[in-house]
Amino acid sequence: HSGRYKKLWDVLVGVFIVYSVIAIPVQIGFSISTAPFHDPEAPPLAIFEFMIDCIFMLDILFSFRTSYFDELNDCVETVPREIRNHYIKTWFAIDLVSTLPFDIIVPLFMGGDSSSLSSIRIIKFVRLSRILKMFRLTKLTKILTKLEDVLGISPAFFELLKYLIIVILVTHLVCCLWYYACGSISNSAWFDQPVYHLYETDST
Repeated sequence: HSGRYKKLWDVLVGVFIVYSVIAIPVQIGFSISTAPFHDPEAPPLAIFEFMIDCIFMLDILFSFRTSYFDELNDCVETVPREIRNHYIKTWFAIDLVSTLPFDIIVPLFMGGDSSSLSSIRIIKFVRLSRILKMFRLTKLTKILTKLEDVLGISPAFFELLKYLIIVILVTHLVCCLWYYACGSISNSAWFDQPVYHLYETDST
């Protein structure tokens, strides 16, 4: 768990977590398709999204075989069975929910018929299910804690930096979901109106 390659892997996973937290609200808010195997109009970026999911799946497999520091017994746990049980009790559920590609799995069970999926609103559900991947943000705090020890940054500065990142990401999420809600609830959303309509006043 403290090896050089494990630290590099954690940094890589952390970068992809930050990307996911930024990209997923945009994909949901602006209805960007990320199902490369079922949507012929899906952008090439969808392939990259699938590769990221594969990396997080590998991270789950690695976590079943990665030692950890047992604070209760003040020792490094290296017994595979104990490592597996500890991971299942702690991070496994969050990692699994945030990694499963629902936008690929659901169409497989539904036969991939996009027209029928639209009629029963499955497509919207699948897109909204991607918000579950935001749970990856909880794992980012764990990775940041490791980086704090490695880089030797002042704890006060590091806490301030974490709060600043959280505020920026939450603001980003709220803005994207607000855009999505406006487009879903109204047939004529404010952002579709000509600019001069926004400033018109009722003369009566």
